Amino acid sequence: MTWYATEILARCTPALLAAVMKEPKLASRAYLIREPVHCTIDETRHSFHPPEGGLLVVRPICEPGTHCAEWHDADVLSWHALEAPERRRTLSPRSLGEHVEAEFADQFPPPAFFGYLKNLSIETGTDMAFFHRAMWGGDTDLEYVWLFGTREEASVLLQPAEALEAARVQKDGDVQTLNVDLLSDTLAYLGAPIASAFCVFHTRGFAWEAHRLVPARTRAPTKARSSGVATSPFLGIWIGNGDGATDVEVSVREVSGHLLVEAFRSDKKEAAVVTDIQLSATELVFQVRWTSSGRSAHCKLQLVSGDELRLTFTGHATLVRQVV
Repeated sequence: MTWYATEILARCTPALLAAVMKEPKLASRAYLIREPVHCTIDETRHSFHPPEGGLLVVRPICEPGTHCAEWHDADVLSWHALEAPERRRTLSPRSLGEHVEAEFADQFPPPAFFGYLKNLSIETGTDMAFFHRAMWGGDTDLEYVWLFGTREEASVLLQPAEALEAARVQKDGDVQTLNVDLLSDTLAYLGAPIASAFCVFHTRGFAWEAHRLVPARTRAPTKARSSGVATSPFLGIWIGNGDGATDVEVSVREVSGHLLVEAFRSDKKEAAVVTDIQLSATELVFQVRWTSSGRSAHCKLQLVSGDELRLTFTGHATLVRQVV
C-alpha cells in the first residue's frame, strides 16, 4: 500500500463533474474511475467496482512542505487553496475531543477546506468524502475521513497500528467509538463497496494517468488552415444527428496548462459527457456519450502537418457545424 492516500472521493454526477471542470485547481488533479479495475498480488485477484457514474477522485491534497507533499511525485493541491464563498459550519477535529491527540492537530485540513467540500456537496447534491491515510513501515500511522451529503460526520482511527477501532462524531456533536474500516465504510457510502480492506487504487502501481480527466498539454496548435476548425485557446464543434434535439457542443480549452474537454447543450443543460481522454503530441482522442440514450461517438482531433487540424469520428454522430 502507499505511504499516503489523501484525496477527495465522490460518487460522480453530471452536476459534480461540471463543477469540477469549472475549477482548474480540481480539474487538473481529478480522476474518474468509470470501469472496474483489477490487480493481482501474491496470486490473489482484487477488484474495485465504481458506483454508477464512476468514482471521482481529486488527489493529492495536503499541507505543502510536509513529508506527505514531498512523497508525491506530482504537485500537491494545498488544502489552503480551497475556500467556500460563504462560511459554513462544519465538524472540526476538536469535535472529536480527546480522540485527536495534540501532536496530530496540524495534520488535519483547516476549517475553510471542510467548508468548501460541504458547499460543493450541497450545490451539486452529491455525497462525497475527504479521506486521509498516512502509513509508516507498513502500518497505518494516521487515518481519518470527513463525510458530506446524506451523512455528515467525521471519523478518526484510534491506535491504527493495532485495531480498527474508530471515534466518530455526528452532525449533532454526538461522539461514539466503533469497530469499522474507514475506507471500506466510506466507499460503501459512495456506492462502491469493497470486499476487504484492500483497495486496488491505493496500490503504488495503480495507473492513475489512465483515469485522468484533463490530460496534461504536450503540444497545442495556434491556428488552423484548411480544416476551418478554431483551435487553442478555444476549439468548438457541434456533433449530433442533425435534428437539433441531441446535438451537443464539444469545447476544448486550455486551463492552467491542461486541456479541458466538455460537452454541453446550447442551453447549458448537460446532455453528454466526455470520457476516455487521451493526448499525445499530435492527437487528442476522446469519447462523447449521450446521457439520455447511452449512444456514444469516438472523436479524434489530429495535427496533420504544420498547424493543420483534422477531425474524424466514428459511432452515432455527424458533424453538425463548427463554432468559430
